Amino acid sequence: MSDVALRQLSRTPRLYVADAFASDDEIAHMLAVASDRDDLSRRGVSMKHDTTGFSFEMPVPGDPCLEAYVARLHATVGMTNDFGQTLRFRRYAVGESHPPHLDCYRIDDRYLVATALLYLNDTAAGGETTFPRAVPKPVAVRPRKGRLVVWFNHYPNGLEDPSAWHESTPVTQGEKATLTEFIYKPIEYAAVRVPAGLAKAEGE
Repeated sequence: MSDVALRQLSRTPRLYVADAFASDDEIAHMLAVASDRDDLSRRGVSMKHDTTGFSFEMPVPGDPCLEAYVARLHATVGMTNDFGQTLRFRRYAVGESHPPHLDCYRIDDRYLVATALLYLNDTAAGGETTFPRAVPKPVAVRPRKGRLVVWFNHYPNGLEDPSAWHESTPVTQGEKATLTEFIYKPIEYAAVRVPAGLAKAEGE
């Protein structure tokens, strides 16, 4: 079990945060992998760039740094990922954003139970991950280097949780880089209770 405690920001949706989850060295490695587009192309990685930024699926197997990060992430959340071969890298420039949506997807008998997003840099302005339907009031999480944000996309009973509706607001100054793990499990894993702390984060 990881000794990193997730702090609960919201009960509806079940939303958690952990600051300084990844080290500077880990983040430097992740950014270096993302910056070497020639190497990504040689490895057959497809990349795209549109209004939601530059993105691709970063392969995990064979990379000791990424493997260690994912193992620590799974220990912190309390479950592994049945489809955990890649992490999604995304870099937003000024004016780029991601529209509101739910992370409610299914692959065969596996569901996207939880989303774990790591910020790889401090964003000068904009780029918040917002949950406008959170109860009792909306929640906005600021991008900070090393900050991990985790949320469940279903209620514990397995039904989709509409309060997990979220978006990435436009970056207005600087840039925003993230690495996301989409955790797929049988739907009963929606009932997992993560080892979260009791304190609510201040100023989030």
